[in-house]
Amino acid sequence: MKSIEPLRCFIHVVEEGSFSAAAKKMNLAISSVSRYVQLLEEELKAPLFIRNTRQMSLTDVGNMVYQQGVMICTQIEQLGESVAESKHQVQGKVKITAPLWYGSQMIGPVVIDLKKKWPHLIVQIDYNDQARDPYDEEYDLYVQITNPKDSSLVARPLKSVEYWLCASPQYVAEFGEVNGIDDLKAHQLLKQSAPTGYQGWYFYDSDEQCVRIDTSNGWYSSNASFVLWQAALNQAGIVMLARNMVEEDVANGKLIRLLSGYRCLPYPQDASLHLIYAKGKTHLPRVRVVVEAMLASLGPHAPYLSR
Repeated sequence: MKSIEPLRCFIHVVEEGSFSAAAKKMNLAISSVSRYVQLLEEELKAPLFIRNTRQMSLTDVGNMVYQQGVMICTQIEQLGESVAESKHQVQGKVKITAPLWYGSQMIGPVVIDLKKKWPHLIVQIDYNDQARDPYDEEYDLYVQITNPKDSSLVARPLKSVEYWLCASPQYVAEFGEVNGIDDLKAHQLLKQSAPTGYQGWYFYDSDEQCVRIDTSNGWYSSNASFVLWQAALNQAGIVMLARNMVEEDVANGKLIRLLSGYRCLPYPQDASLHLIYAKGKTHLPRVRVVVEAMLASLGPHAPYLSR
């Protein structure tokens, strides 16, 4: 093959679903993308697409070229990054998706320190408290609360996060104190809404006996922890959030910590926070250095997460 660029263009057309979408992705003119694909077909002496007015699909040869082409381009990318790493020049973009509170307070400092070591590294963190699908590979790394069971993905556990149950002093004064778990049933609950299927708060006593409170009828819900935090500060109800988010507010009296004798979790303890990525991702040096840094600072054997 004379050049790798026609193969890259072909792969983008397949993955984006059209020549125009591929051109936008690659910042090229549609005519250039079309010409590259035509050159690849001429070089291989075989059509890669079945073209008609309604849709564009791959020929059998096109499907084979796509499958093997992805591997070839990945290997070339890995080769380039390995050479750069050997010259102490890890470079390229790593895309991460994580909950806003965790990404900003935990991952952010790790990435800033990493930038000092690898100045050509680019990191993009998209904050979203709603779990993304790691199978679409839109991101390199996914930080999610999950109970991993799929062997096609790598799921590395992260350090347990301490949660506190809190409400504002004004709310407690108006609606009454919480002296026991059953008291929560009569209160306004601010709940996290997420596609994990977890509808409850879990309270573990000193003997690790668990009591679950159903939060499905919580009057106010959001998939963003910061929204619930603001609601609690504005006397809207009782919230369960990561200690790192509320500890300062508890210290200065803006929030009151409730039921401090229990270990609180907004999900079953068999599910926990994980760093998830597709197998083979860490073959890329840019991804590997980020994974190693995150696990060193935030992995299960790292110091406990605190402010």
